[in-house]
Amino acid sequence: MDYIELLEKYMQGLTTPEEEKALLDWIQHDGDARSTISAFYEKRWKETPDTGVSAELQYKMLMNIKQNICQHEIENQSAAGRKIVWMNVMKYAAAILATMVVSVFSAYYFYSSESDVKNFVVYADKGQRSNLVLPDGTKVWLNSDSKLEYDNTYGVKERKIRLTGEAYFEVAKDKEHRFLVSTGLMDVEALGTAFNVQSYPNEDEITTTLLEGKVKISTPGQEAILLPNQQACFGKSSNGLSVIEVENAKYSNSWTKGEFAFNGATLEEIAKELSRMYNMEIKFDSDEIKEYNFSGVIRNNSLINVLEIISLTSPVVYEVVNDSIILDKQK
Repeated sequence: MDYIELLEKYMQGLTTPEEEKALLDWIQHDGDARSTISAFYEKRWKETPDTGVSAELQYKMLMNIKQNICQHEIENQSAAGRKIVWMNVMKYAAAILATMVVSVFSAYYFYSSESDVKNFVVYADKGQRSNLVLPDGTKVWLNSDSKLEYDNTYGVKERKIRLTGEAYFEVAKDKEHRFLVSTGLMDVEALGTAFNVQSYPNEDEITTTLLEGKVKISTPGQEAILLPNQQACFGKSSNGLSVIEVENAKYSNSWTKGEFAFNGATLEEIAKELSRMYNMEIKFDSDEIKEYNFSGVIRNNSLINVLEIISLTSPVVYEVVNDSIILDKQK
């Protein structure tokens, strides 16, 4: 089998599932596959017209960008929902694919033939999670129903990304280039630290929880400095920013390990998170149970098992109806 020809087809999005499986088997079992792929994409890199991006940044993007897509098992759900989109990055698509792990074949790549790099956009659909390494070595875990964007100026003067949804960051230290996460209404600035940001469009509150280091929070007309085990909360409707102490800041990124951690969360809040995580609509037949509170950590469970745990620890029953879950008060 001509694997170079398959790589060419894969770059054009023309491979069949059988051909992608053949590529995957080749990478997993042929000791020379990685060097062959590296040489192939290095050649493509050199043959593609210059993008105008600095040589230093090109090198970082070639050597450091990795996309490690976490396959999250979901009952009766297809993994085809995850999309990773790079716009106008023909040249960089080759570099990125050269450093990808073997799970790359569950992703989709879209690019144009234009040489100017504008945006890198990473999506994690409902029921999916993704993780990646940015050009500077910063590690990012992207939660379900979330989007992360950055452009070709990343790392030139500053390291700026835009986030919709939730992500956990382990920021590479670089005192000369500030690291900035923008959610639209809250900006989080760090030099080298670990923190979790949650900013979903359909929720009123934006939160940043600090695990290590120090971050600066900026919202319209307000600023705050976070220390470890503190959380900043910004209310969209109230336009108010507050900082609180949290006992278990480490639980804020439990989702990166496939865990659900709740500390006094209402059932309504839990249902929203489960809906995103498992890509299932969850409805309530009783408004009363929405305010029930739960605390604890649930590890590596299917949606049904999570609901069983909830029903065993509270007067709540559930019913699966088509593609929805109905929650009601136990009679």
